[in-house]
Amino acid sequence: MSSNRVLEGQIAWVTGAGQGIGEAIAIVLAERGATCVVTDVNETNAERTSRMILDAGNQATSLVLDVSDRCQVDAVFNTILGRYGRVDILVNNAGILAPTCFKDIPCDEWARIMDVNVTGTFHCCQAVFNQMKEQGQGRIVNIASIAGRNTSDLGGAHYTTSKAAVLGLTRHVAKEGGPAIKANAVCPGMIDTPLNTKFGTPEKTAEVLGQLALERIGAAREIATVVAFLASDDASYITGETIEVDGGALMI
Repeated sequence: MSSNRVLEGQIAWVTGAGQGIGEAIAIVLAERGATCVVTDVNETNAERTSRMILDAGNQATSLVLDVSDRCQVDAVFNTILGRYGRVDILVNNAGILAPTCFKDIPCDEWARIMDVNVTGTFHCCQAVFNQMKEQGQGRIVNIASIAGRNTSDLGGAHYTTSKAAVLGLTRHVAKEGGPAIKANAVCPGMIDTPLNTKFGTPEKTAEVLGQLALERIGAAREIATVVAFLASDDASYITGETIEVDGGALMI
């Protein structure tokens, strides 16, 4: 357990926290002292992440949430307000991916990826916006992807487009939310997660690794610690920014 309790007393809401990067983010925020509200569309996964946090002696609770459904988002936000009175940190991590080639993307698949990755992020940002403004402080961290800066190695054009849109949304939330709200985005590169395992291949992994200055796949915790930094007072003069955590992928 970390002794760096810089988020002590903060209430953090993490979406898509049932596995992978979202799970790591929730665990690290809790290690830093935050009470974490773990939300995921998969109830079993959300409860598992919450239990790991509690077993480590930190604070968490879990709720089921499909971020594409505004009624569910509002219900979860109101539940958080009822239990804790506020949200101090929102991490929009929930996202989906499909590897379909551009020429073959069906309209319903395009719409579903936009609904979760972009509209879901919008729903959650808007849900907390007024409350954070009124309390005079709040941190929003949106998990995008280096696909939003370039193109996706694993996902299709809809994934690339959705993550580029998240970056634009982040900037605008920062602009309208300031000075109370600080909103930033994190763009992971190739990270060792269930999503990468599901859609990646050994050949694709080897190809990507050959282009990286650090010559390895990243760990989910390496994303989580950057998120924790952006959620802390150490990042008090950072807003509307995008941080790539990609092993040097976009540098080359």
